[in-house]
Amino acid sequence: MIDTTAERASDFFQKSVASEPGNVDAWVGLAGVELALGNWQAAANSGLAALNLDNRYFSQHDNIDYRDVHLILAESYFFQGWFEHTQETPDPNNTLHHIDLLSPGFKRFYRDNELNPQDLILKIEELQRR
Repeated sequence: MIDTTAERASDFFQKSVASEPGNVDAWVGLAGVELALGNWQAAANSGLAALNLDNRYFSQHDNIDYRDVHLILAESYFFQGWFEHTQETPDPNNTLHHIDLLSPGFKRFYRDNELNPQDLILKIEELQRR
């Protein structure tokens, strides 16, 4: 197997979070790399770890913040097919939840207009351009 740059970056970030679990920058970096590698659950786990440490995260050196982490979560859940919660108890582990955090009212708009999952990915793309 060829070791790609993304795989090497993933190894680096995994070592970093293992040696310093409170390093939010490393968790965010790992979330982004895992997303790029298509490791959707690992990306979500890393993103959640970062937000659990700092739910208003901002990186001065990379211009990345908690909104970017929510977009990583939204995209990770999208590619796992977790578009919105279906239980009576709200479940934050889905795409619609994280989009609605960044664009309040979108959840109601999505449901009222009977939109479909394609509209979720379009909204993610729109939010990424902001």
